Amino acid sequence: MTGRLSTYRSLNKHEKKLFWEALRKIYWCKFLLIFNSFKKLTVKFAATGKNDAPTEDLIIIRRAINRASGLAFWRNKCLVNTLCARWMLNNRDIKSEAYLGVKLEEGNTKAHAWIVAGDTKLVHEDQTYKVVYTF
Repeated sequence: MTGRLSTYRSLNKHEKKLFWEALRKIYWCKFLLIFNSFKKLTVKFAATGKNDAPTEDLIIIRRAINRASGLAFWRNKCLVNTLCARWMLNNRDIKSEAYLGVKLEEGNTKAHAWIVAGDTKLVHEDQTYKVVYTF
């Protein structure tokens, strides 16, 4: 815990603001995911951005989401983080593409979600997953 606190203290004001925004949105996204159908969420979180953003800005947003995700207690972090990233990007009018993929591993179907804005992956992409849905 001391490491997280010292990391937080070392952030500048803008990064702290993004961290708190990401933390709120991550928990809201999880809440929405529990109580809504996925179809409704794809409409709510549809891409609305029209502009590109500098890679540096996207990296700062990605770091904020990763830091906030470290405080989540559930397992499906990639989907929640993808929805959170889409929400943050839409608020900033930044173009993005979200993906859902699946793969068969040891007889089990695994799922993964990721999001890309420009050339920057805000949630880690795994090339072994076959894309089944894009929004």
